[in-house]
Amino acid sequence: MVEEWTGNAKSKCIRNLNYHYLKYFYMQMKRIFILILALFPILNCYCQTIDAHNKCAVEKFNLKDYQGAIEEFTEVIAINPTDSMAYFDRAMVKEKLNDYAGAIADYSKAIDINPTNPDNYYLRGLVKNKLKDYVGAIADYDKALKIEPGNADAYFFRGIAKSALQNFKSAIKDYTKAITLHSDHAAEAYGNKGWAKTERHNLKGAIEDYDKAIELDPTNPEYYLKRGEIKIKTGQKDSGCLDLNKYRELGGEYGRMVIKIPCN
Repeated sequence: MVEEWTGNAKSKCIRNLNYHYLKYFYMQMKRIFILILALFPILNCYCQTIDAHNKCAVEKFNLKDYQGAIEEFTEVIAINPTDSMAYFDRAMVKEKLNDYAGAIADYSKAIDINPTNPDNYYLRGLVKNKLKDYVGAIADYDKALKIEPGNADAYFFRGIAKSALQNFKSAIKDYTKAITLHSDHAAEAYGNKGWAKTERHNLKGAIEDYDKAIELDPTNPEYYLKRGEIKIKTGQKDSGCLDLNKYRELGGEYGRMVIKIPCN
């Protein structure tokens, strides 16, 4: 028996062991390969469908990989060129990268596909505001408000565009409407309305608006500066000086003041 073991039996046993080791090795490799395939979409954001590309785009956006997010939305558009939301989303990411021309082009494409979505017009108007295309911005806000009359922020930003064009009377109406509709920019709307009234020489009304702006946002130094200057102009030196002191207390620069008088 010993002689048999040292001969053919030994070789056969070794071959069997090699076979089982190789079989186990290949089984393990197969499991690892399957695991890699399962994890690959997660680890590498491997996307093949519209939903997967959208998910990857959101993940990349949250990681501030804005260029990567743009590429994912571009893939969505390649799969479905009539997906207006893909253009809309890509436009917002392009705006994040200060690619305003690209953002406007994508919002415009989204409007071509779906002209009834007010957000396309509203957000395109915001980009035009940044580019100081105030006439174009107002036209977009007009379209957005025609579809969605309750958009408070569209009134607010249209007021800003009108103020930039020195159409203060109409701007005041827009700021007032934004406030009535409970805009998130209510404090700014009052502040901007106060400035517009100042430009129209309605100083009493301007002070009232700055009062409301300060009530809503007491930490904004600009409101104290503007109100203080108006008060001093209208003979309310003591009260005006209190406002100017408050302006400096909140970090305002003395050099910004139009009126240079000592306020002890």
